[in-house]
Amino acid sequence: MKDRVYIIVFMVVLAAVFGGAVAGIYLSSQSVLTRNKELRIQRAYLEVFGIIEDQIALDEVGPLVERRIELGETVVDPETGDDFQVIKGYADDAHEELIGVAFQFRGLGLWGPIEGLLAMTPDRTQTLGLVILDQKETPGLGGRIEEPIFTEPFEDGVKIAAPSDDVDKIIEISSTKPDPQSPMAPRHVMAITGATQTSMAMDRILNENLAAFHRAMDPK
Repeated sequence: MKDRVYIIVFMVVLAAVFGGAVAGIYLSSQSVLTRNKELRIQRAYLEVFGIIEDQIALDEVGPLVERRIELGETVVDPETGDDFQVIKGYADDAHEELIGVAFQFRGLGLWGPIEGLLAMTPDRTQTLGLVILDQKETPGLGGRIEEPIFTEPFEDGVKIAAPSDDVDKIIEISSTKPDPQSPMAPRHVMAITGATQTSMAMDRILNENLAAFHRAMDPK
C-alpha cells in the first residue's frame, strides 16, 4: 500500500515539475515571439519609407523609429467602416521633411491572410515602398510577394490613380504588360510567374485597401 502511495505522489510531483517547466518555456517563448514581432513591425516602418535599406543593430531600431516615424490618427472609411492608422515617415529627426504616409493593409490570399505596409508620397499619387508583414502563400511561388522581385517596383514608384479619376483599378498587378502609352502603364506591376492566384489576390487586396484608405483620408 505504501509503495502505491509513494508511486502516486512521485508521479504527481513529477507531472507538476514537468508541467511547470513546459509552462515556463511556453511563457518565455511567447515573450520572445512578441518582442520579435514588435521589432519586425518597427523595422518595417523604416523599410517601407526607405529610411533603412541595409542591416541595422536591433537596439538601434526602436530609437530610430521614435525619431523618424510618427504613428498618427486613426481614420475610418465611411463606406466599409475599416479603420487605418496613418503612419508618417520623416527624413529628419525634427519632423520638418515629410517623406510620405503609409498604412497597414490586410486581406485574404490564396492560402491565408496577407498583411503588409504600403507607403506613398505625401500627396498619395505614387508608391514609395511595400513590405509584407505576414503571409501564408506557397514558398517559392506566391510566397515571393515579400521578395524584391515583387516589392522593388513599389520602391521605384508605382502611380496611384485618385478615386476621382473614375478608373476600374487604382493600380494593377497582372502578367500582361500594358502598352507603354497606355494610362495604365505607370500604374502596372508585373505578377509573379507561376503564382497567378496570389498575384490576383494582391491586386484585389491593394486596390480595395487603397480605395478604402483614400475614402478614409478624404471623407465627403
